[in-house]
Amino acid sequence: MLVACLVLFYLVLKSKNYMVIFIIPVAMLSLLPSFMRLGQINAELKSRNVKK
Repeated sequence: MLVACLVLFYLVLKSKNYMVIFIIPVAMLSLLPSFMRLGQINAELKSRNVKK
C-alpha cells in the first residue's frame, strides 16, 4: 500500500495535477480497517495452530 501511494505521489508530481494528492490519505484511511482485520485473522490462525 505504501509503495502504491508513493507511485501515485510521483505520478501526481509528474503530471502537475495536485488535486489528486488528496486521494492518498483517503485511500490509506479507507483500507486501514481491512489491514487491521487481516492482522486479527492472521493472529487467530496462528493461535489455532499452536493449540493443536
